[in-house]
Order: sequence, then C-alpha cells, then structure tokens
Amino acid sequence: ADTLSFPELLVRYGLTEAFEIRVLPPVIDIDQFTSDGSDTEPTPFGLGAKYGFSLGEDVDAAGIFNATIPVRSEQDPAFSLAGVLSHSPEGPVGLSLYGGLEGTDHSGDPGANLFASVAPNVSITDRLGSFVEIYWYLPERQAEFYADGGLTYLVTDRFQVDIHGGFQVPTGNDNYFVGAGLGWLL
Repeated sequence: ADTLSFPELLVRYGLTEAFEIRVLPPVIDIDQFTSDGSDTEPTPFGLGAKYGFSLGEDVDAAGIFNATIPVRSEQDPAFSLAGVLSHSPEGPVGLSLYGGLEGTDHSGDPGANLFASVAPNVSITDRLGSFVEIYWYLPERQAEFYADGGLTYLVTDRFQVDIHGGFQVPTGNDNYFVGAGLGWLL
C-alpha cells in the first residue's frame, strides 16, 4: 500500500554547539490515499539527542539516540542508536558515513535492523549546501537500498532549513519520499 506522510519534520534544538535535542512530531500517514482521507492515522512521536565532537582537523563524529513513543495502541515503542563520522576539508566537498541499529525495522515491525549510509556533500556557497546519500537497511530478510538528495540553507549563523527527497532502489518501485527540516542553536 502507498503511504504518504504529511509533513515530514525533524526539529533540532541546539542546547550547545555540541549537544542538540531532536523532536519528530507525529504526522498523518495516509495509507492507500483516498479522496475522503478515511485511511489516515498518526505516526509515533519521536524524541532524541545528538552529541558531536571533533576527532582532529577536518574530522568530526557524533552519537545519536532516538526513541519513538506510540500515539496509538497498536504501535510499539522503538529506539535507534547511530554514529556519524564526517570529513569536511577546507574545500567545498565533504563526506559523511552513518551507521547504527534500530530496535524495530524501519517499517515498525519488531526486530533488530542495521542501517548504514554514505553521503557526499558540496557547499555551493557559504550558506547553501547540497548532499546526495545512498543508504541501506539490513533487516532479517534482505537488504533494502535507498537514494536521496537535498539542499540545506543557513538562514542565519544559528538557523538552518533543509529540503530533501528520495526513492527506493531499484527504480520502478513506488516507495519515495520528500521532507523538510529546521535547526536552530540558541
């Protein structure tokens, strides 16, 4: 069944330059989209944290924890732990590696699920950036591959917005997505 989520939003609240709180508000999933919206239901509420640190010149790392809190009785709580390693040299091109473990698979079914991604990124200007990401899930069954890309814009030195979209590989599958994000540091 096709599922559309409106809107996809990740709110990141920076407490310091190294530590941020992440909130993923519930959104409406529309399964097998109908004109009367009869098959709509909210997604779980998400709450997480990220702590970043430097590993040396041009190399940063971060640890990320996310938990989902059910908003419907048939949903189960879930968690994910991830690590990020990024290389951002003086030039406009960088690279990020991301990997971790989820307590459920990405569709919400119980069971461990490993995931990883590779994401080259390019700074177009001092404030405008772009990225492409190839990532995969390794559930108990077979690997699932996805690709996405997007733009980031630093509105002020402490406020960033982004848009992104992607699809499941191989092409021809109707599993695709678009999203937006906001981030600010007080």
